[in-house]
Amino acid sequence: MSLSAYQRTLARLYTDERARREFLKDPRRALRGGGLSSQERRSLAALAAARRARFCKGLRRKREEGG
Repeated sequence: MSLSAYQRTLARLYTDERARREFLKDPRRALRGGGLSSQERRSLAALAAARRARFCKGLRRKREEGG
């Protein structure tokens, strides 16, 4: 288990629209490789789509507001 791999994957999912679309379409496929353990992949796949969408929207809003 690698915290840095988990954090990199989360950051990519939250900031890369294409990666996020692929993840939402097929989480297992999108999470292959990247140094994640099976437990980490299950944890990420279990995130609720609405929660991810709200978080991403908040990040974009903060970026647009300059903060």
